[in-house]
Amino acid sequence: MIANLARPMSLLMPAALISSVLLLIVLARQRRDAVFFLALTSFVLMIAALAITLTVNVPIDNDISRWTPSSLPADWTATRDRWEAYHTDVRLGGRVGMRGRERTVLGPTSRGVANMSVGGLA
Repeated sequence: MIANLARPMSLLMPAALISSVLLLIVLARQRRDAVFFLALTSFVLMIAALAITLTVNVPIDNDISRWTPSSLPADWTATRDRWEAYHTDVRLGGRVGMRGRERTVLGPTSRGVANMSVGGLA
């Protein structure tokens, strides 16, 4: 993985996934099926984005980091295009997943999680 992203992502992704699991547990206990399934879909999209990143984009990044102008492969544009296509999928899946999670937590209805009292705070 690109060095400047490895450290923050190794902290942020587990935190995001753990908080999503905790949200799913709360929603399941409250029997809020529609909101639960939105949160579950968001969680699955976040997992898919992470899986694509780790199995496709990171290995391509590692290959590219070893390239030099003199060792550039003949099909470097195909590698670039593959990386770009998967990167677009990852960003789309990640954004949709996070927006779904935001919608779950900050939803507009009075039955949304945002309106729950947590620790005496409403």
